[in-house]
Amino acid sequence: MSILPAVPPGRPARPLRLAVFERRVCLEWDAPDAMLDGSTPVRVGAYAVYRRAEGDEWYEEPVGIVEKTTSFADESARPDLRYLYTVRGALAPDRPLLLGPPAEEAFADTRDVFPPPPPTGLLVLAEPEGTRLAWTPVLSPTSPRTASTGGAPPTPAGRGSPTG
Repeated sequence: MSILPAVPPGRPARPLRLAVFERRVCLEWDAPDAMLDGSTPVRVGAYAVYRRAEGDEWYEEPVGIVEKTTSFADESARPDLRYLYTVRGALAPDRPLLLGPPAEEAFADTRDVFPPPPPTGLLVLAEPEGTRLAWTPVLSPTSPRTASTGGAPPTPAGRGSPTG
């Protein structure tokens, strides 16, 4: 009988790729090329995905553990924050995780740069002093501070938009 050491997977092969969407941050990565000791074939049973705020010094518990895939959607990321992400391969999804080295960190900025939904109920009103536009304001689902104003001041007769 012999005892063989458990060797974790190596570092994911390429830098993380991520995309920031209105309600989530999506990450993709490539599997390691070899195990930590350089051997092949690579055996990865799970990946641990870590996230930290930009000012934090270290990563806490994984934000997610995924099996048999090299992608993850972080739906718990909050808007208007800056995050750093990394991924580490593990032999199995069981805890405690036997982790390989982390992937190169990737930066995500979740500032709200997404336009709010279009307003509804648009009306063009002809008035003696000009044309008035009116609409129903619509709040953005991720940023309640952002809303359309609900109307525009009248414009001189003969002009079709408040900006002239």
